[in-house]
Amino acid sequence: MSRLKRLIQEIHRRSLWQVLGIYLVGAWVAFQGIEALVSGLGLPEWVPGFALVVLILGLPIVLATAFVQEGVGEKETPAEAPAPPEAEGAATPADAGGLHLVLTWRNVILGGVAVLAVAGIAAAGWVLLGGEIARSPETIRSIAVLPLENLTGDPGQEYFADGMTEAVISEFARLGSLRVISRTSVMQYKGAHKPLPDIARELDVQGVVEGSVFRAGDRVRITLQLIDARDDSHVWAQSYERDLSDVLALQGEIARAVAEQIRLKLTPEEQALLTAPRPVDPQALDIYLSGMQHLNRVTLPDARRAVQLFEASIAADPSFAWAHEGLARSYWYLLGRLWTISPEEALPKVREAASRAIELDGTLAQAHALLARARWSLKFDWVEAESSLSRALALEPMNVHVIESFSWFLQSSDRIEEGLELRKRAVAADPLNPETRTGFGWALFYARRFRLALEEANRILERDPGFARAHDLLGNVYWSLGDLDAAHNAWRKSYELWGRPAWFLEAVDRGYEQGGTRGGQRELLAAIRERDDGSISHVARAVIACLAEEPEKAIVELNHALRRRDPIMLQIGKWPTLDCVRSDPRYQEVLRKINWPGLEK
Repeated sequence: MSRLKRLIQEIHRRSLWQVLGIYLVGAWVAFQGIEALVSGLGLPEWVPGFALVVLILGLPIVLATAFVQEGVGEKETPAEAPAPPEAEGAATPADAGGLHLVLTWRNVILGGVAVLAVAGIAAAGWVLLGGEIARSPETIRSIAVLPLENLTGDPGQEYFADGMTEAVISEFARLGSLRVISRTSVMQYKGAHKPLPDIARELDVQGVVEGSVFRAGDRVRITLQLIDARDDSHVWAQSYERDLSDVLALQGEIARAVAEQIRLKLTPEEQALLTAPRPVDPQALDIYLSGMQHLNRVTLPDARRAVQLFEASIAADPSFAWAHEGLARSYWYLLGRLWTISPEEALPKVREAASRAIELDGTLAQAHALLARARWSLKFDWVEAESSLSRALALEPMNVHVIESFSWFLQSSDRIEEGLELRKRAVAADPLNPETRTGFGWALFYARRFRLALEEANRILERDPGFARAHDLLGNVYWSLGDLDAAHNAWRKSYELWGRPAWFLEAVDRGYEQGGTRGGQRELLAAIRERDDGSISHVARAVIACLAEEPEKAIVELNHALRRRDPIMLQIGKWPTLDCVRSDPRYQEVLRKINWPGLEK
């Protein structure tokens, strides 16, 4: 008998085929379990491959063990001993014993030991290489990017570090399944030395990205790390070095790297947005970042300086879309937030700059939102405005400016609940910004939920007692609740904080002494008509006229606002402090001229 034939007989006799079958089935089950653990517990991507190698290496060991163990303790049966006769109809081993030959204790134990050994080796290998089974980074679905530290040693480069922080945040804002905290809230931690878990708790996030920026000439090095704030554990770290001309594309690379670490599934559009090349002229970028530093201060001198810097950035690189978007934002701030430029001057400039930005880069969400607001104000085209705002929100679902723009559109369209839900998203993305929280308070006021608006205004002022818009909101709420003296006091405080000129405050005080809160508003309206240069919104004047119980003047001011394309005009459909003209046919005619969707209901 040949050796090969004898080996095959021994394999049959020692049931190694059954051992092999059990091992393969057990190994398959173990491998499926390990893949499930990778998905469920956030194990590293290399774990399944490591386990597969161990399983393959374990096969010859298990077979050799089974081969040896089968012969231990066995008694040799003499060859000449005749086999006992089998009774007719009795079950033969082939008939009745086939199953028990496979499911013997030996085979079951061998299979179980093999599976457990593989699982144990895989887990041990992962732990030895630094893993922690308890950590589940894929469950991180909210992140704060803390202000990047400026390592240049030059305080004059702070604007660059802040600009890089904002650029990283903007890329994360493109990811719809990740809640990222806005720049305004995280910048409050610049220079702070709080423990990361405390910061994460205040911002209500699970993960924190922190790092530094070092710039030398036209070379930039950005070093980042991701911390799971729930257990203060390190998840990921990376250092990047690029030419300044490639630094914008780098932000998308960073966002992709973090998304991969937390196992965030990106949509094809998100993948495309994060991989788009964005070369930029270094000089144009440098000027742009300086412009953003000024614009974010939201003061009149800084906004005007931002206009100059964005125009200089465009001159350095006319194809730099971000600078065109920044210019559009500056003009909108001067019009809608600072009241220092007329709609006739500002709106065409916003439209032109935003349109050019979109021509150069159609992925800029704020450019779409600004273009929507400019066209909405100039053409009263609600359908086109909603389309542009929807596109902006799809591009950056967590961009607070986009969310707020769309929220105001929805509420102005008499879709109150939809607008409120978006406002809640804005607050979740920007929890420490009094501007965003006050916007939510104004949304509650617009929805006539005055008690809730009062609570929100008081919460804001507890944290930031010098915030003018919150005092203005408080005055409107008190007025609507019938507490006129409290309304006067709140408005008077907001005027001081806004830095209104002396004649403005004198008129309010003089009128209040003569005729209470309504008298103060009456004198204020007369003074504005006499002294203002046209920068104060005519819708605001109409509101003041209603507060002074002068509905005829309110109608006149609303028609002025219509003629001048005052952007606040689009919000008058349900504004509570315009109730004095709500039933006037002339007011209804104004609503028809702006194509207000609420008239169709």
